[in-house]
Amino acid sequence: MQIPWTEDLAVILMCELAAEYGGRPVSLTDISGRHGVSRLYLKKIARKLRITGLISSREGANGGYYLTAAPDTISVWDVLNSGIRPLRKQRNPDCPLIAVCLPQRVRSKLSLTLERSLSAVKLSDLLG
Repeated sequence: MQIPWTEDLAVILMCELAAEYGGRPVSLTDISGRHGVSRLYLKKIARKLRITGLISSREGANGGYYLTAAPDTISVWDVLNSGIRPLRKQRNPDCPLIAVCLPQRVRSKLSLTLERSLSAVKLSDLLG
């Protein structure tokens, strides 16, 4: 399974901020230069992450972006589930057909397994 490009960039952005956690805010220009991606595209991603409260920003000469919590408390699931891109509408888990409908059982089981797995991976795990 491959993570879509936008979500991949969100995780990379969060890892860049995690690497500087407790230090200076990080400029999107620096991150875009290191990864060869548009600063404006990163800015759109950062805006969504800021709305969900995962990151914050400071303006000015020493400004930039920073994590609002320690890297060992933010999971990859938190990042991917932060509304970077609208997720496909989930089927109702309380649907009475879930027990007899194979596609719904499969989707439900895979979604739950994916969420549990990605919730266990913290940003700090990706740095070391």
